[in-house]
Amino acid sequence: EKYRPLLQKLIGSSSVPLLSSDEMKKEKPMLAIAKCGTVVLELALRGIPTVVTYGMSSLDIALAQWLFRIHLPYYSLPNLILNRLLFPELIGPKLTDQNLFEAASTFLTSPEKIRWTHLECKTVRSLLQVQENPSVLATSLILQLI
Repeated sequence: EKYRPLLQKLIGSSSVPLLSSDEMKKEKPMLAIAKCGTVVLELALRGIPTVVTYGMSSLDIALAQWLFRIHLPYYSLPNLILNRLLFPELIGPKLTDQNLFEAASTFLTSPEKIRWTHLECKTVRSLLQVQENPSVLATSLILQLI
């Protein structure tokens, strides 16, 4: 709800539909803005272009990197699984209205970006369709990056 005015400005519409989780099961939105977590993997598995967000302070990021020695190339599961940037991640101080506007604009104005994203989402799905438990596979992939 917080970003409705920004999205309305972006697409030039006075009525930007925000879908609930139940509505998203019935419809396929053209873009999602999601907080970093397992929902981002669910969106990738459904082939929905997503801008990943997570608000945290610069101090929290510095503590995670310095004190806990957490140095991940990416934070969202699809990006970690692919070991490349599928969905833009706006984490901490990178989460600004301008950056969100630019990330969403890329998806909404570039059919080529949408096609590429759909192909990469299919890659995520195929990587997770193995005999091994997906949770175990995701954990091992993340542990390899740490």
